Amino acid sequence: MRVFRAPEPGTRLFAEALPREGDGGFDARVVDADGRVYVELSGYRTIAVPGMESKIEPLASAMEGVAHHPLVTEQPAAAA
Repeated sequence: MRVFRAPEPGTRLFAEALPREGDGGFDARVVDADGRVYVELSGYRTIAVPGMESKIEPLASAMEGVAHHPLVTEQPAAAA
């Protein structure tokens, strides 16, 4: 994990996470609306937590309507 800067008070931050190919891990960043990176995490992996199945539905319901950062949905064009 690398921390680059602290946000100014009131800065809206967004988390971006993308799966890594081949190892089941994720690379993630915390960015602001202008794309400035605050935290970067490389190779994050998860494990199963026993009994978590009963908690998935409430978590999914809580996440409905959460704003998504525009940089996540706007993928860069592939190089020609």
